[in-house]
Amino acid sequence: MSLDAVLTTLLPIRDRRERVVGYSVSACPAYERGRASHADGDARQTLESVAALTRLAGKNLVVPITPALLREGVVTRFASTDAVWLISTDALDDAATRRAIERLLGSGLHFALQGFPDGSPLPTSLVGSMLVLDAMRTPAPLLESRVKMLLDSGLRPLVRNVDDRATRLRVLSAGVNLVSGRVLARGASTPVDRAAEESATRALRTLAVLLVLGAVLTAGSPSIIRVAAGDTLWGIAHRHHTTVSLLRRLNALPNEALIYAGELLKVPGNRPAGSPRRSSA
Repeated sequence: MSLDAVLTTLLPIRDRRERVVGYSVSACPAYERGRASHADGDARQTLESVAALTRLAGKNLVVPITPALLREGVVTRFASTDAVWLISTDALDDAATRRAIERLLGSGLHFALQGFPDGSPLPTSLVGSMLVLDAMRTPAPLLESRVKMLLDSGLRPLVRNVDDRATRLRVLSAGVNLVSGRVLARGASTPVDRAAEESATRALRTLAVLLVLGAVLTAGSPSIIRVAAGDTLWGIAHRHHTTVSLLRRLNALPNEALIYAGELLKVPGNRPAGSPRRSSA
């Protein structure tokens, strides 16, 4: 998924005073049993935009991640960003995933949880983390009781899909300090300013284009590499500290295009430190 496409899926996270304190990416699910491979692909594509998104947002960015990608350790390169990685509480039933989270927490990464923890007790290292509940999928009385339990357990509930004033008042009165959903008008009779919303979206897309162009202009003259057997665009982008989106732009590759061993590709700037240049002959 391209950067401008992910931008349109950002949802603001607001505190009790309606101040935007962060954003959540809703471009892909954090984890769903039975469709892990599909979710892994979506999450991997979203990863390509994380560094740019955190710079554009200027605030904490909650990004869905899957257990498989956590175990791979692909998020370690974002330790210096304001990303908060959202993992399903169901995934914590897997011992390898729990170990991966413990290891990554020690590396300075931050995690949030999605869904009420009905399974194994949460690791003590996650106490104080944000936990996301869905206002649309949880009946009001149950939502309020779960919020109280989470607060008593030292977790910070974030309720998403708060799309009407009555729901917002209900979750705030239950003790929730963070909500996510569409912007609510100040007065009941005040119409939503669609023109302002569209203008803001266009501005974000323009920023995204400028960010990509800036990366191209500051990277220097592209280098030419030869694709090796087993190479993927994601792997090449990772080695050369760039993104799949930028590689596709440099090489005029359609979104669904594949690369093949022996093919020549342009990569931004100089080759990465410590990596020998492959012959283009």
